Formats: sequence, structure tokens, C-alpha cells
Amino acid sequence: MSKKISLSNLSFTEVKVKTDVTEIYKKIDKFAEESKGKDCREVLDSVVKILRMPVEQDVEAFVEKLGEKSVFSGLVNTIIVDEANNPIVVIPPEKKKEYDKTFRYLLYLKYYSLLSKDVFNKLKENGFPIFRCILDRLKANPLLAEHFPFIEAGILEHIEGHFMASILILGLRIEGILRSILKKHNIDTLRVFKNGTVEEKTLGRLFGIKKLQKIIGNDLYQYLHVLLIKKEGQNIRNGLAHSLIRYDEFNEELSSLLILTLLFMDQKITTIP
Repeated sequence: MSKKISLSNLSFTEVKVKTDVTEIYKKIDKFAEESKGKDCREVLDSVVKILRMPVEQDVEAFVEKLGEKSVFSGLVNTIIVDEANNPIVVIPPEKKKEYDKTFRYLLYLKYYSLLSKDVFNKLKENGFPIFRCILDRLKANPLLAEHFPFIEAGILEHIEGHFMASILILGLRIEGILRSILKKHNIDTLRVFKNGTVEEKTLGRLFGIKKLQKIIGNDLYQYLHVLLIKKEGQNIRNGLAHSLIRYDEFNEELSSLLILTLLFMDQKITTIP
């Protein structure tokens, strides 16, 4: 007899892999050194290019390079554990295909959260005003105007090393930006119940709106879906909203990734209908 379980309080076991980062860090060091004297636009364009938003081909190439195929081979079970790390469900190999793609993507995000932190810090160490440039760019995007006071507050907290505050502000603000984008395209984000009450649709329902993928593009849609709400992904929004993120996860890497995410959104979402 099968037992129906809720995934809301479950987590997926981490996969640990080793990779040689020598070459990428040589590029980061060289880029940071060469940024001296360059203007904000040129450097930020290069940052987004180096830390480009992942597309499916990037993810596949990345895990291939890690030799990660063996980790996700058909011989390996995936174990789901509860908050006390007790095994709850074992997903057998034949059921794993639906999870593999998202796991690969999550591994890629973890790696790039480390890189984004180091790119920002290297630029800062070389005297480049990276965070002022980021704030100026985001402020100039009319689609982010109503959210900019919160974005600014979050990035200033990051600069001060208050990563818990920056993550709480920026992690939830990204959802607000998506809602604003839908509203500007005349797509209703409200749900009306039979008794006449009204509430905002959940983020899961918003990702179910087909036009959202068309508006923001498939790459950004997939990236945000894994980052924000997929339970087998990073699930940041739900983790913040339901107090599921551990204390040690409020770190500089995640805060840097959220700032990088805002740069991705700024790059991909530039027009108001």
C-alpha cells in the first residue's frame, strides 16, 4: 500500500563533487585587474557575460565536465530525508529521470553562487565600485522603479555584511518584480473565490501562467523556477516564506546569487507594454 506524503518539509540529499576551478579563477583575477579605469556599463556587461544565466546546454556541459554522469547514473538511488536527516523515501533509478535535470541545474547554481561572490569581491578589492554600479543600473530600469527602494536596501545590507537581512529583502522582492511584470502586461495576479474574497495567486500558480514564460523568456523562466520554488531545486522563496532555511544558509554566496539574479532580470526584462 502506497503512502501519500507531503514534500513541504522534506529536502533532497546533497551531491558532493570535486572540480578544478584553477582556470575560471585565473579569468576572474585577470578580469578584476583589467576593470580598473573602465566604466560601469562595460564592467557589468562583462560580469553578466562571465556569470551568464544558465541555459540547458550550459548545465549539461557543466555536469559532463564534473564527471557528474556517474553521480546521476541509473544505479544510484535518490534519498529524500526529513529535517532530522532521517530517510523518508528512496526514489529508485527508474523514477529518477524527472528529477535529474533539476538536480543538475541546482548543482550549477550552487557553483555559480560561489563564483558570483568571488567576482564581486575581487572587483571590490581592485577598487572598482561594483555595488554602486549595480545600483545605478537597476535604478535606471523603469520596470524595477517601484521595487528599487527595497533593492537598494537589500544591496546596502549585503555591502555591510548583513547577509540575513539582504537575503530576506531580495529573495522575496524578486517575486514582487514578477507580479509587477505580469500586471504591466494586463495579466491578472488575483484569485477570486466563490464567496467573493480575493487574494494574490501563489507563486506556483503564477509560474503556471503560460504567458509568463513568453514574456521573460524560457531561460529566465527556468532559472527563476528552480531558484525560487521548485522543491527539488533551491526553493528560496518558499524557504524564506515558511522559515525553512537554516541559519548557515543565510550566507554571502546566496546573497551574491540574488544580486546576480537581479542583473539577469534587468538584462532580460527591459520593455513595458
